[in-house]
Amino acid sequence: MGALLIALALPGILMGLTLIVFSYGISVVYDYPRESEHWLGIRALLEGVKEAILPAGVPIIIIGGITLGVFTATEAAVVATGYALFITMVVYRSLSLDRLVKVFADAGHLTAVILFCIGAAAIFGWILAFYRVPDQLTALFLKYSSSPTVFILLVIVLFSILGTFMDAAPAMIIFTPMLLPVAKVLNVHPIHLGAIVVMTMAMGLLTPPYGLCVLIACATSKFPVAKVLGILSFLLIPIFLIILLCAIFPDIVLVVPRILVPKWV
Repeated sequence: MGALLIALALPGILMGLTLIVFSYGISVVYDYPRESEHWLGIRALLEGVKEAILPAGVPIIIIGGITLGVFTATEAAVVATGYALFITMVVYRSLSLDRLVKVFADAGHLTAVILFCIGAAAIFGWILAFYRVPDQLTALFLKYSSSPTVFILLVIVLFSILGTFMDAAPAMIIFTPMLLPVAKVLNVHPIHLGAIVVMTMAMGLLTPPYGLCVLIACATSKFPVAKVLGILSFLLIPIFLIILLCAIFPDIVLVVPRILVPKWV
């Protein structure tokens, strides 16, 4: 889990930079208004850094704690949650005790839904394993191709389709164990496979009709979903290109964990 988290750092940076370039291009083409007519200077930059320091502690705790071996992934999540509660309630004072009760209730409800999906997916995965579906899938794939690149590209196609109508956690729990035996036979690194699956399912959170992140963002901002889909189709291009790049060149995914935590790779 820790190696997979670290492995997605470089693809995430590349994806972010590519989205910035695409967003800038779209802004120029459609002549979107500027937030400011000129650069606000170093002082504005430092003010932004100052405001971001405390919230940035959350990813630092998670990634740093796992990388240094201080926490497991679950322990890091608990510590990061405690830190987030501290800065929101004590430092910023943006979360009151009354609202905290509702936050815990919403979190418990959401967690119950996720665990129910995971439990049902685990049962279905066990049934597939009992009937040796992964072994049959391995034999079927090897009958037609023995190329790791072709396999990874087919994984992208599969999870791109699944991401349009299925939640990420059940999809990964059901289908990843079926694909892992094929990956082992073809010498596809499990971290490489996991990173491709995670990135593709993350893209699925933006694709209709089950674009969960899009629906949440539009509901929060009270902005019509239909007006987002047009521009979103352009922004999906760089995301898909980075996924393809990582699929063809596995070192993009594996280089960071090999440098930081070689014992995990």
